[in-house]
Amino acid sequence: MRNFILPLVLLVASCDAGRNTPVVLNASNNIATSEACISLHSQYPALTLFPNETGFDSQTHVESWSAAAWLTPACVFTPLKTEHVSVAVKTFAEMRVPFAIRGRGGMPISDAANSNSSGVLISNSNFTTLRLSKDHSYISASPGNIWENVYKALEPYKLAAVGARLGVVGVSGFTLWGGVSFFAYKHGLASSNVRAFECVLGDGTIVEATAWNQHSDLFWALKGGGNNFCFVTRFDFQTLPAATIHVGSTSYNASSGDAFLDSVYNWAVNGSADTNSAVLPLVNLGNGAPSPSYSSTLFYNGNDSSPVALRNFTEPAKSMSPLSNTFRRRTMYNYTLETDAPFKMDPSPALNYRQRFHTFSFRVDREAMQYIHDVYIASVQPLLNISGFYTGLGYNIITPGLIRPGNEADGGNPQGIDEADYPAFWMESSLSWSEAADDGRIDAFVRSVGANLTTYLENRGLLTPFLYPNQADDTQAVFDQYPARNVASLKDVRDKYDSAGVFTELVPGGFKLAHATSARGRS
Repeated sequence: MRNFILPLVLLVASCDAGRNTPVVLNASNNIATSEACISLHSQYPALTLFPNETGFDSQTHVESWSAAAWLTPACVFTPLKTEHVSVAVKTFAEMRVPFAIRGRGGMPISDAANSNSSGVLISNSNFTTLRLSKDHSYISASPGNIWENVYKALEPYKLAAVGARLGVVGVSGFTLWGGVSFFAYKHGLASSNVRAFECVLGDGTIVEATAWNQHSDLFWALKGGGNNFCFVTRFDFQTLPAATIHVGSTSYNASSGDAFLDSVYNWAVNGSADTNSAVLPLVNLGNGAPSPSYSSTLFYNGNDSSPVALRNFTEPAKSMSPLSNTFRRRTMYNYTLETDAPFKMDPSPALNYRQRFHTFSFRVDREAMQYIHDVYIASVQPLLNISGFYTGLGYNIITPGLIRPGNEADGGNPQGIDEADYPAFWMESSLSWSEAADDGRIDAFVRSVGANLTTYLENRGLLTPFLYPNQADDTQAVFDQYPARNVASLKDVRDKYDSAGVFTELVPGGFKLAHATSARGRS
């Protein structure tokens, strides 16, 4: 009934004196979507943006990490509180209008956090409330926050939370898909450190889900099930002591490759026993730089400026002498100011590129580390003439200690990760480039190299059954790597709390349970 096309231009009277220019809705918008935008505009004129208005492009373009996710929704709604979200979701559900939800747009999948003209974008960029509990045991964060905000709020109290390793990363998507943190080696994934979620259900109802109330099944599902159930409007994160930390990066030249991988391997096997330490190793190369460079972000929660666990990186052999070293005592907030600086420049050299991630995981093995390193570097050489091309290969080290808290606390996590497969690497291939014309070459590389490395690991018996969603691309079936029983339980929770399919049919972006084949999942 509502799928007819509007006339070429639909004028909507502005509702406040500050917006005298009529807004123009695109002719391709269907009637239901246009009516939903008009309804939101009539109730919240200052929170509803149309394509011809100031601020619209910053919401649909600049706020997205990947230029491939630059879409043009019929309108953008920017809520400031939970009640605004409730009205919007109820409106979309009743009118069957597609919509996208964006925290800070960090997932580089085109429809994960944006919509085309057939739908509406709910942008949380202004929904940034933070509140520390009276006893300082937890901090409540609205979904538009970035982790820099959280670390800044906690700094005066010498506290932190299990959050992202970059301050510009958004709170919501990072947490709903797990969330690997410097603090995770002692405290588990970010999702394992949430004590409550406030949610808007598909009918607009507002509920709070905890491990101990009547919505404990929803609480469990949200610790790794993504956006399949509800719109999360508040995360209550447990805080942790962080009076003195040391954090920073070291970089090494192209001749350091073997020694660098040795150090990574040794930390994964031995150094990670000190759960106050963390290492994020990267291999980097790009346009104009055909030889790899090596870097490691190092972290220690404590007073020791030269912890034994990190000495292979801070005091390495001569074969791996650092070219630079910023590892020093500071706060997490201070560190994010350093790492986030490129994202805040205007224009930012870190944004406006096309981005793609790809992931796979395998048990720690030195020979496999070398094979992956050598194949990746050799295979990427033909791409180095692509405009703006840059790639990083991240050896994300995952230890049993990182997995264990999530398996033991509050009914476990839906990922169902088996500690017996660990330590392991959750590998991340990240690629950036300038032009859409090169998308095909990037896609062919990702598919070819991914298949090569996966086959090698399968043949070696090293491949582990997990794809970390925050590092995956839209060709990867992340839920097919969850245990079959957990996939079935997640679907039961989805059907219980969203029987109308609002967050499946109307929010199509991201990784969907509807696409999971539980028979392929692990038992």
